[in-house]
Amino acid sequence: MKLDGAIPKIETCNDMLSLFLRVNRLETAWVLYAEMFKLRIKSSVYTFNIMINVLCKEGKSKKAKEFSGFMENLGVKLNVVTYNTLIHGYYTSGKLEGAHMIFNVMKCKGVEPDSYTYSSLISGMCKEGRLEEAKDSHTQRQKKQFKTCYNHHHKSRIATRDLQSTARSSINRSIFRLSSM
Repeated sequence: MKLDGAIPKIETCNDMLSLFLRVNRLETAWVLYAEMFKLRIKSSVYTFNIMINVLCKEGKSKKAKEFSGFMENLGVKLNVVTYNTLIHGYYTSGKLEGAHMIFNVMKCKGVEPDSYTYSSLISGMCKEGRLEEAKDSHTQRQKKQFKTCYNHHHKSRIATRDLQSTARSSINRSIFRLSSM
């Protein structure tokens, strides 16, 4: 990884890790991360967030949580992006309770959930058929009146649509059951 004896800056490494994540070259990301560690390139919170995302993309949400513990042991403070990545990773791997545990830890540690956090929670709850909880989270998100960028707004709209779609499906199943009686 050294080029003419020069060690790359952390920003360059982060850009490369991020690229490997985007193009789904997860093994290559780990090879680069190991090389960074070997060269004693100090990881930033951004580096750790990328690698947590890699673990989540590999379906290893529990390992991602352990990795966040490693991050804390090194004195790197978890931020809202770290928690959002973990929450999304747990939901993606179907571990709803793990996602809620991460959400509670996040709040206990004083990290304020953002619109993306609530969108992930709502979407995950809808997929699990937990409509009342999804509705409560939707209400909490609306009360906070987040200023959102396009991506968060888009995810927020998808979560709302998931909530509405799941509610409609539930109502249709109930109507079908009633009409079958």
